[in-house]
Amino acid sequence: MPPNVEPSPEDVDNESIDEPTILVATVRAQLALVDSFRRWMHEDLKDEWKKYGDIFSTVSSRLDSYRQWLLDAEQNPTSAVPQPVPWGVRARVQPGSSGLTILVTGTRPNDQFEIFAKDKMEVEYLLSDRYFGCISKMCQGFSQAEKDIATMLQIAQETEQEQSKLSQAPELTTQTHIRLLKEYNDIKDIGQQLIGLVAENKGVRIGTLYESGQYGVETED
Repeated sequence: MPPNVEPSPEDVDNESIDEPTILVATVRAQLALVDSFRRWMHEDLKDEWKKYGDIFSTVSSRLDSYRQWLLDAEQNPTSAVPQPVPWGVRARVQPGSSGLTILVTGTRPNDQFEIFAKDKMEVEYLLSDRYFGCISKMCQGFSQAEKDIATMLQIAQETEQEQSKLSQAPELTTQTHIRLLKEYNDIKDIGQQLIGLVAENKGVRIGTLYESGQYGVETED
């Protein structure tokens, strides 16, 4: 079933859908993306930490907490997991700055960093998908993915609670599966967008990342 298509009850095979399997696959795909993004920040941008270390550090810290959250979810998908905290990472030209000052907001409410570019060309580079534009989009993607995974965890909790009482009625089981599949399709779309950014920064075709299966999405998906 292609992404962005919400399944109808008739499309759902109750015996073939396994909530823990879908959750674990989703979480592992996100872990792979987080690790790839962290490597890019720490390896490809290692020479830039002297200039932008404060910004990179706050993003790196948020990535670490997200990674731990994912590991906890992977180990016990149906346990109580706190609601995710907003990421809030954005990069834009500071209004009224003659177009040469970039304002980057961090992962905490009061995080604001100013970057003074030497010319318009540097501004375009810093805001591009090769630099802070990529960091901002990746963080936005992780933020939405975190919300979707939290919803999937909630669905799994509700399913487990129902199953611990009495067997669910067939129509209730079907509706639960539909909700889970919808969240799964949403987060897979986000993952594909993030993989596109990873491919661009690696300088490779996006198809090579699909073929590797490293990010939990293969060519036929």
